[in-house]
Amino acid sequence: VMLNEKQHEIFNRILDINMKFNDSNKTSSERLNYLGKLVDAKCELRDDMGVDAYNNFMNMGTRLFAEKKSED
Repeated sequence: VMLNEKQHEIFNRILDINMKFNDSNKTSSERLNYLGKLVDAKCELRDDMGVDAYNNFMNMGTRLFAEKKSED
């Protein structure tokens, strides 16, 4: 899935917000604020891409970046 310029900007914003959300030094209210921004940005990307393309994009990213399970 290729992102156009607008979608690329939204996705970069999602990554930035997610990093801030996961910062352990943030208070609960700050994290809640970032969570709201994260949901808004994800909805904006989904609306721009379309639901199916968005779901495929997110699933592909999850598969690419998920921790590999050991074959023990």
